[in-house]
Amino acid sequence: MPPDKGIQAPDEFALRFPRLLRRAEVASMLRVSDRTLRKLLKHKMLTGVRIGGSFRYHADDVRKLLQDGWQA
Repeated sequence: MPPDKGIQAPDEFALRFPRLLRRAEVASMLRVSDRTLRKLLKHKMLTGVRIGGSFRYHADDVRKLLQDGWQA
C-alpha cells in the first residue's frame, strides 16, 4: 500500500545534518525576507554551508539571533 500523500517522509538530509536549516525555515523563524537573510550572511551574523545547489544555515546562529534580538 503506498504511503499517504498527506504525510511526507522526513528529509534524509535533515536526518543526517540536524543542525542545518533551509532558507525558508530560517526566514519563517526570523520573520524576514530573502534579502535580509543575504544581509545577515554578508555581515557574518549568520553562517551556512553550500551543499550541491542549495544553501543551509547553522541552527545555532539562528537560535543566537532569536535570543539576543537584532534590528533588521
